Amino acid sequence: QRVYDAGATNVVRVWCPNARGFKHGEAQPYYPGDEWVDWICTDGYNWSPGRKYENWRNFVEIFDESYQFAVSRYKPLMIGEWGLMERNPGDKAAWIREAHAVVRDKLPAIAAVLVFSVNHLFDWRVTTSPDSYAAYGEWARDPYFNQPDPAFDPGPGESTAPGPLGPPGTPGVGDGDYRD
Repeated sequence: QRVYDAGATNVVRVWCPNARGFKHGEAQPYYPGDEWVDWICTDGYNWSPGRKYENWRNFVEIFDESYQFAVSRYKPLMIGEWGLMERNPGDKAAWIREAHAVVRDKLPAIAAVLVFSVNHLFDWRVTTSPDSYAAYGEWARDPYFNQPDPAFDPGPGESTAPGPLGPPGTPGVGDGDYRD
């Protein structure tokens, strides 16, 4: 609320727990409410084979509960991070291609997708093989994922955020003063 009280009017509020929290019912109790959230976001990873106790999971298995929660709230869903490691030759590329098709063809509430592509703890980069990089490039170049704004109409639960931000120099807007 302080952001709006300070005059900001182009703020989009994103709530982003981990997909595992949705899967185990741990994220949902912390949802602050439709009036405080414009986008629901989630981060999820295919931890196999890096974590030996984890099974190889496809995109839907990772994000299904997150998706259902966002749809039930009439909110667009952002996949804030997805990532996976190489398993057997070709598996990572096949996973990316399947995820690409599923998001495009079967999960219309997903309005933004970002990849976690770093080498930290495990090698999550999309460049771990030429085939996985090619699969990622196919997804990135798909016109469906390169639409002009707005690409998603959230329907009855539309954002309550007010209109555009005031001009530069407006008190409380970008001046670093975050005091109450």
